[in-house]
Amino acid sequence: LALVFALLLLVGLSLLVLIVFWDTNRLAAALGLCLFYVIGSLFCGWRLYQSINDESSPFSATLEELANDRERLLP
Repeated sequence: LALVFALLLLVGLSLLVLIVFWDTNRLAAALGLCLFYVIGSLFCGWRLYQSINDESSPFSATLEELANDRERLLP
């Protein structure tokens, strides 16, 4: 829910920037917003790529404990 409100805030602020600069520099404001969104998207994609290629498994500690339990229970 917080991400939805953050997205609504981002859209609202983008519209506010376009409205404020509509008479003077509307093209520069639109290009600036596009550049901002492209940089943000590239950053999010880079972070996603890093988290996908992370060496550690999300359940490595759990699998380790299950292996230890199996060793203790089976003779």
